[in-house]
Amino acid sequence: MIYPSLFVFTKFYTDRLFGLLFSGNLFKLLSLSNSSEGLRFIIWNDILSYLGNNPIFGSLYLGYWSLPGAVTGSSHNQYFDVLLKSGAIGFILYITCLVFLSKFLFKYWQNYFWGFISILVYGVFHETFKESQGAFIIAFMIGLYSSSTLSLIPGNYQLFGITK
Repeated sequence: MIYPSLFVFTKFYTDRLFGLLFSGNLFKLLSLSNSSEGLRFIIWNDILSYLGNNPIFGSLYLGYWSLPGAVTGSSHNQYFDVLLKSGAIGFILYITCLVFLSKFLFKYWQNYFWGFISILVYGVFHETFKESQGAFIIAFMIGLYSSSTLSLIPGNYQLFGITK
């Protein structure tokens, strides 16, 4: 039952991702404003242009839709979205949190680590943690990290009102 689906998945990724990278058509599509790739390039360029005027705090949590001449309501990238909404300071804090969380998951929860890495890769193409299901996942992972680090503090015998 899984074999027909495996062929479809393999063909999709070969055609849409690897085929574009190795054929050289990706650069052609980036120059076309009516293609998905070109539209994302325009959006990211708009975000970087806006950040040239507001580099520290960004748009103060207003999304891409608030920029003058916005062509869509979404930035189509988790990292550009955070950079736009929170500026350089917020982006550095965000990346720092992701690095700490990645190190923790790799050391203690490798099965969650690989799922987390896949979400981070997916975030290059879409907003991930902005949506409710993504917010739940990142909150769950941060909860794992924080409860584990709190239990490692010497003399910490009470955690969330529960005596150890």
